[in-house]
Amino acid sequence: MIWLDMTEKNGRGLYLDIRGIEPRRLRGDTVFTISGVLGDGQDEADVLLDVGNEVEVVFVDDWLSKVRQGGLFSRVSREDLVGALVERAAGMSFCIESFPALEGRPKQRVRGYRSDGHWLPVRPLSYSDQLELPLGVAEAAA
Repeated sequence: MIWLDMTEKNGRGLYLDIRGIEPRRLRGDTVFTISGVLGDGQDEADVLLDVGNEVEVVFVDDWLSKVRQGGLFSRVSREDLVGALVERAAGMSFCIESFPALEGRPKQRVRGYRSDGHWLPVRPLSYSDQLELPLGVAEAAA
């Protein structure tokens, strides 16, 4: 979770809870697509960020026609919110893990990100991904 450098009208802090980060190739460059939930503790909105040479912000609720009267966007300026998200995302670093693939070119997965001087892990997609500890089978000594 990343805290933004702004508050809404009632003084609540705004956060971006990152749900997933996917690397992809776009015109020879690597672009990271961040999906997350933007909120203030009372209302939330889904957001997508494309982080590359520039940062692009898309509010998913606008595309799904879920915008309702009141809510988060009645207390926060969209322009200010986009500016805070762009500022925070532009300063992020990503930890990428490569692993072999059948096609010959290695697959990549984002395992974590750095924001505000702290490394944070990306949430595993499934429960089985959480069990990446070195496991061993123990037998009684002869």
